[in-house]
Amino acid sequence: MTSDAVTAWVVEGESSAVVTRSSARQFERDTLTEIVDRMEAQHGPVDQNEVDEIAARLVDR
Repeated sequence: MTSDAVTAWVVEGESSAVVTRSSARQFERDTLTEIVDRMEAQHGPVDQNEVDEIAARLVDR
């Protein structure tokens, strides 16, 4: 969701830019959580060792 979409979603005139950006980030996190939940329901839980290995590779970049 873009900041413009969040602004339209929040009551006009009652939100600051900070609240708008924060709301957009929370919406993205919530959406990501829903995607992960669906993936885990279809494919089983995430292996924490695999997550740790991938995270380590990303840090090494």
